Amino acid sequence: MAKPRDSRSNTVLVTLVHHPADSPAATELATRLAQAGVGVRGDGRSEKDLQVVLLSLQALTDPDWIAQVRRGGPIVAVRLEAVSAGDVGRPLTENEQLNLARLFEINQVTWLPGDPGPEGGIGAILAGIAFDRAEYTLERQFAEAVHAWKSDLADESRLIDDLRLVHEMRHLMRGFTQLQWHRWDLQPWPAQQFIEASLRKARKRSRRRLLWGTGAVIAAVLAICTAVNLVPRLAQRELDNRAAIATIGDPELLKEIPDWSAAQAASLLLHGSVAQQELARRTLREALALPWSVGTIYTYPDASSYVLLNGGRQAAVIYREGAASSFALLQMPAGEVLWAKPLPALYLQLAASPDGSMALAVGAAGAVSIDIGTREVKPVSDKRLSQARLANRDVGFAISFDNAVIRLDLQSGTAAALGTFASVADLTVTETGAVLVLAETADRQIVLVNDGVRVLTVPSGALRAVGGGISPDGRQVMVPGADGQYWVAAAGAPLRPTGIVVPYLPRSLIWTTGDRVVILSSDRRGEVFYLPGAIPLGTVCKDMIRPARILVYPEAALVSCVSDGLHSVWRLPEAPVAVAVPAGSAKAGVSARADGRTVVISASGSIPETTMTGFKGEVTAVAVRGDGTQIVAGDSWGNVAIIEKGTSEWTVVVPWAVPGGAAVTAVGWGDGPLVATAAGHTWRAPECDGCATDEGLLRTFRERFDRCFTSRQLSYIDIETRDSLGIRVCGASLGRE
Repeated sequence: MAKPRDSRSNTVLVTLVHHPADSPAATELATRLAQAGVGVRGDGRSEKDLQVVLLSLQALTDPDWIAQVRRGGPIVAVRLEAVSAGDVGRPLTENEQLNLARLFEINQVTWLPGDPGPEGGIGAILAGIAFDRAEYTLERQFAEAVHAWKSDLADESRLIDDLRLVHEMRHLMRGFTQLQWHRWDLQPWPAQQFIEASLRKARKRSRRRLLWGTGAVIAAVLAICTAVNLVPRLAQRELDNRAAIATIGDPELLKEIPDWSAAQAASLLLHGSVAQQELARRTLREALALPWSVGTIYTYPDASSYVLLNGGRQAAVIYREGAASSFALLQMPAGEVLWAKPLPALYLQLAASPDGSMALAVGAAGAVSIDIGTREVKPVSDKRLSQARLANRDVGFAISFDNAVIRLDLQSGTAAALGTFASVADLTVTETGAVLVLAETADRQIVLVNDGVRVLTVPSGALRAVGGGISPDGRQVMVPGADGQYWVAAAGAPLRPTGIVVPYLPRSLIWTTGDRVVILSSDRRGEVFYLPGAIPLGTVCKDMIRPARILVYPEAALVSCVSDGLHSVWRLPEAPVAVAVPAGSAKAGVSARADGRTVVISASGSIPETTMTGFKGEVTAVAVRGDGTQIVAGDSWGNVAIIEKGTSEWTVVVPWAVPGGAAVTAVGWGDGPLVATAAGHTWRAPECDGCATDEGLLRTFRERFDRCFTSRQLSYIDIETRDSLGIRVCGASLGRE
């Protein structure tokens, strides 16, 4: 949406919304914005104005203030101190809830009045004002279209034939900066080729006045569905099949929600027409090679949090139950409530001890402990706390609303302050029980503190602690820089750039085992990178529009994602493995060799010599599994195929791409398919045994599918099919207003 501008000076106009107690800060900010070329309106407001809203404790606790935040234009929320939605501390009207939700559903900027930094410390605010969500959406659409076109060998069906949209994308591309090319992993020349080819197709379509839609695969499938089902009275299952097939053919939708796409495909494989089943097989094989959610919890969308226990087999959750919270222990992945108990007040965050025997709930009302064995609830502190970690069942650490780090004794109920900071980015408890804190001090130093002792100090300068994280060994930190990438700082070592781009709307970072980092952002969700080489490993929390918090459980290789009302569990993508790739040879009467962009397979028996096509680059490595039933092959573009022997032909059962896209140099079989690349890494490729047949595909789906969906999400799958595939409808959400 175009931002309002002053017709005389062409400056962007904003409205500054603040509490009277924050007038000095508002006056300073208005002056700084004016110096930066941003106009601040006086009393007169436009419904389309961007609102810069100052958040403080006085503002959130004033009943009259929240009503000032209009439901009109976009918002940049500026925190003057550590505050959250829980600070309101009173029942809200429906309009107040809507206004408050707008303030806390987006990434917030923290600003300290008097900040002497660049542009008066308002760089992040200016970035928020300049950020155009409509343009960002177009950027993402453009990048996904180019990648889909490239991945399908410049197939014409991947081009865009909407002339207006192509012109918008061309105009957008001409203004791309180097950071934008990097952010979307695009290169100018292929992108330009895509735009030119799309223009030719769109102009041809415009001249011929074609009436069908832009999605070539979807349109073709829908045409098949219409042709084969022209019967006056269709059974409900056939209607469901036609609706489902319109969704699973989209490759971008498949990447975004692979488990839901797989469920739709499995349904069609059972009951669809011949054409539908063929598309379903391809969709299901592609989906099985992608990361999925492995568990889901639905709660009332406010003041809820959860942690995994016992290797992910159970979960502890707090959720709103009227004016207070309740605690529940769930059996995962089904989300079955084992027991629940009300808590004395409303709490926002939950932590658990490493052995899963004790939980700690914190919020504006203080903290309470929950003994999971005895179900005893015990008050621990009345301090206003925003987040916590437990070292064991007796000792915990928390961050207060004024950014003090506090040690909590859960048995005696005593609390001791370990230090107060300007902001706290990360709080971690080591296996030995020591607490590590990544924070910024009032004098603009980034510090890493171990049990109250500074072990690392870095002048912030162009770096910021907020959005950073601590390494697993507690000796390094990774923080965002003003140049748009993350940097690593360690005691006695120079700062090191990572090459990992900071998202538009970063929220937090977790540095976990295997040199992997999980970066949570409102715009790109949970991206996982392998730090050496900045290699993207995959994305978690895809089932959430705007995840608010993540926790990583490296011992179980799981990631828990928290959003308003939806909590899901994902498997942590694997890092490279330190194993050698065994040499391949002819096995069990089967041999395979590379021939350009094909693999030629020779086997004794009923299946004749077969040539497998579809590789994008030259095939560089081929290996046959010991029993002769599967072959792994890789090419110079980093693409890998697992090929399986079916009843009458060889079939690609796993299409996969090496993280980072390096050329494949060797493949082989250990305890699964292994792939070595020119970058010096060895990866485990996904497996799908028996997936050359429909029975094997459906068996693999049933074994892997662990989550539930809502009735609305399953509206295209009838009850009989759900029961056959083991697809569950989620129970009622936990909690109420």
